[in-house]
Amino acid sequence: MTNIPGGTGTAQPASSSNIQAVSRAFAVLEALNRRAWSTIGQLHQDTGLPKPTLVRMLHTLIQSGYAAKDPRQNGYCVTVRVQSLSCGFHGDPLVVEAARPGAIALTRDLHWPSGVAILDGDAVRIRFSTIYDSSNSPFHATLNMRLSLFSSALGMAYYAFCPESERRMLRKMVGDTEDALLKGREKGWLEWRVQRAREQGYAERDPGTEPRNSGTIAVPIMKGDRVAATIGLTFFRRGVQEDDTVRYVAALRRTALAIEHQMASFEAVGAS
Repeated sequence: MTNIPGGTGTAQPASSSNIQAVSRAFAVLEALNRRAWSTIGQLHQDTGLPKPTLVRMLHTLIQSGYAAKDPRQNGYCVTVRVQSLSCGFHGDPLVVEAARPGAIALTRDLHWPSGVAILDGDAVRIRFSTIYDSSNSPFHATLNMRLSLFSSALGMAYYAFCPESERRMLRKMVGDTEDALLKGREKGWLEWRVQRAREQGYAERDPGTEPRNSGTIAVPIMKGDRVAATIGLTFFRRGVQEDDTVRYVAALRRTALAIEHQMASFEAVGAS
């Protein structure tokens, strides 16, 4: 037990029954969200919870403002307050959540660390990484690292596969660092990078970018015709042959497709 700051008593450890009550409350909320109105009988069928338990749960949800009862409809419904439970779960968080299992499975199968990045102004930012799940990582940490749109694999996988109108906008947005990078390369270097990525179906880290002892390949995670995020695999160049790269790309593409399906599933649940 621990003291309650500013209080007169002590906090009791959470019991398993209290934790189970939380799980049941969310199960009831999910069941309520599937219909405009639900009866106790319907909720009993959906959740398997005893009717007296459901009555207590619904009473608590009503008091908390997440549910309402209408005798005219002979049932219960969720209120607008349930939207507050998902107000932070859209766009970036949604694609990262959808990508997490696939990224972990990718590292488990291929042993190299994977990363998921989203657009962040004139760069991409790594929002999920499996470095800690890999014993062969070239980096110690990459989470929240900002990477170049033009020289990194994760950035180029975004830039090359986003709509042309977005590419034009991003070119205008580039800051001094990216501008200096472009000026330091030969004419047509960026256009060649885009063309190569689109022809191959994946992007590579520019070989001139440090650290040169490792490489990264990445593919886009699409949502319609726009890029929702990118996912990549990083490896030491030594010992990785061309047929390994082919295998890695195929695994990345399968993972990206699974993530796209998972995003659609999340959105369907949110819309129901």
